[in-house]
Amino acid sequence: MLTVEDLKAALDRLAARFEENIQAEAEQCKAQGWGQFLDNPKAHLQVGPYGTSAGLIVLALAERGQSFPVTEAQKLLGCWWALRVDPKNQEHRLYVQTLRLAFQYMAVRLSGRNTNDPIVKEHRAALLVQVLTSKLWGNFWTNSTKLDSTPRIFPTSMVVLSFALMGNGATNLDNRILEATDQLESKFSLSSGLTLLERAAIAAALVTVKGKALNRKTLRRIDRLARSLNGNLNRQETYFFDFEFLPDSKNRIYSRDYFIVSPEMLLAIAGFQSGAPGSLRLMAERTVDVLNNNLKQNGNVYRPSEGARISTIDQAWAAMLISAAASKHEPPNKLSKIKYALLRSRKDNWFTGKFLPAFAPPLVVACNVVLSSAAGLTTRIVSALALSLVLSLYGPKYLRRLLPDGEDSSNERP
Repeated sequence: MLTVEDLKAALDRLAARFEENIQAEAEQCKAQGWGQFLDNPKAHLQVGPYGTSAGLIVLALAERGQSFPVTEAQKLLGCWWALRVDPKNQEHRLYVQTLRLAFQYMAVRLSGRNTNDPIVKEHRAALLVQVLTSKLWGNFWTNSTKLDSTPRIFPTSMVVLSFALMGNGATNLDNRILEATDQLESKFSLSSGLTLLERAAIAAALVTVKGKALNRKTLRRIDRLARSLNGNLNRQETYFFDFEFLPDSKNRIYSRDYFIVSPEMLLAIAGFQSGAPGSLRLMAERTVDVLNNNLKQNGNVYRPSEGARISTIDQAWAAMLISAAASKHEPPNKLSKIKYALLRSRKDNWFTGKFLPAFAPPLVVACNVVLSSAAGLTTRIVSALALSLVLSLYGPKYLRRLLPDGEDSSNERP
């Protein structure tokens, strides 16, 4: 099992990769930061708000204080932020996007600046003023007349996390964030139609803000979601969105962007928050082990799949998971571990995928026939319960295999 020292060492090595690969911004701001990828060639200067925010998050969580790379990143984000009001600058079309603004606010909040620092207050105020009458956020807010008036679950969850993650739960959170969290909990209780990314983001926001105050129904839903996942960090989900901005130099006003994150990474981060249900904590422990092995295999950075580029945002989420895992919250009890081990989803092997579905139903039926008259009451009750359980698990699959053109043939490719 990983120790706190192991986790801090992994975070230190990840931060060092950012420090080694900091690049100069070649245009207006004359400061240093990072771009979308950490493995860009040195000659390829590509520095932007997402990458610089990601680097700032990693260095802040690695406790780099106000080191040179940290202060350079702060300077760069502050410069871009000041340029956002001019439609002719690219920064205008970037900062109208809710997700970009939330991610950058998380970076400046975590980076050690005083909460009364003007840039922290301005990011905070910009997000809070954009809340809709539904108490949720849309995909973009250009001004009070050009905005996305549709309540959006994923951006709202990211806004909540930008205020609450690595914080103190609901303590000192603005009422608008608390009201948004209540709305997300309501959406989560009616989760039909939600994507995995939306369910994971809501669950992460709810656990981070409410923790032990979550109601039982919500905890059961989070418990089922946690048990359905296996710590697979290869799977990432993409959130696409359109946005509108003020006319630029080419008179354009519309564009599209996207945000990529691993749902299991989000849930694992939530699993290390105070008050997380036991199943979520155990899923998080499995995931951080997977992440640690991934880091070792890829030169101290997180790579979702072989051959994938080293995304700076991916590294920021990895750093948040490592930092959360190193925090000191109570581990789940033995009962939670047993329940999780019994009920979590697993990939089928030969025994569970082939042997049991083929032989368990007829075997249990035969036992019921033999025992129905000769055995005692207790034995018959146990036998009947076993029959009900096995048929509910394997009955439909077994019958489909007996029928012509059953499940095996339905999966054949033309």
